[in-house]
Amino acid sequence: MLEKLGVIGAHPGGMGKTRKLIKAANIPPGCKILEAGCGAGETACYLASAGFEVTALDNRPRFLQIAKERADMMDVTVNWVEADLENMPFPPDSFDAVLAESVTLFANIQNAFDEYFRVLKPGGVLADCEIVLKQDIPQAMAQQITDFMDLDGLYKVGEWIQFMENSGFVVKQPVERTELWDPDQFAEGQKVDTSLFLDSAVSQAAAMYFELMISNFHHFQYGMFIGKKLDVKKKI
Repeated sequence: MLEKLGVIGAHPGGMGKTRKLIKAANIPPGCKILEAGCGAGETACYLASAGFEVTALDNRPRFLQIAKERADMMDVTVNWVEADLENMPFPPDSFDAVLAESVTLFANIQNAFDEYFRVLKPGGVLADCEIVLKQDIPQAMAQQITDFMDLDGLYKVGEWIQFMENSGFVVKQPVERTELWDPDQFAEGQKVDTSLFLDSAVSQAAAMYFELMISNFHHFQYGMFIGKKLDVKKKI
């Protein structure tokens, strides 16, 4: 749905949260950073304009085409890679930092964290912003959401931390949490092709998405997670 509509940015909190996450993770410009699940390239192009050496990965060709056009328009350089974040085509110890924004939830979470850990250099940092459960949700509703979004599950902060620690990360505490509804969450310069709502599949998916999220937003927050890869992996 997002791909068809040409949505530039749909990650939690928008670019305001991206800047805050980069600052909290203490990722300095000039380092080699991987954005896992870059979508239409809003964050990757921002990082490139801010002086990072950026590689951006996504498994959707249409998103990558939009991202490349955005990079050309902004006159920035990004290494765009079409691949799956659970099986990334990079050797171990390739990056100083990995950034993920609302993509890990849509993968096999443990496999994704294992891959983030593998491609990070010793001492490297993972910065991940994801939707988390802040309170229990009725099982029937949780099942409806996970079925619609094709998720393995919905997880609280402690469960996210456990996934990260299982992969070897030392997680920075405390994890920052903010409310799901935030006025700076929308992409800067967002333009959506609303004519595509005439496509019944798009309109039905959009209607179901908004119905589910509006009905249940009080169950969710954004969790901003920061993990570090130490020189020696300690598997839990």
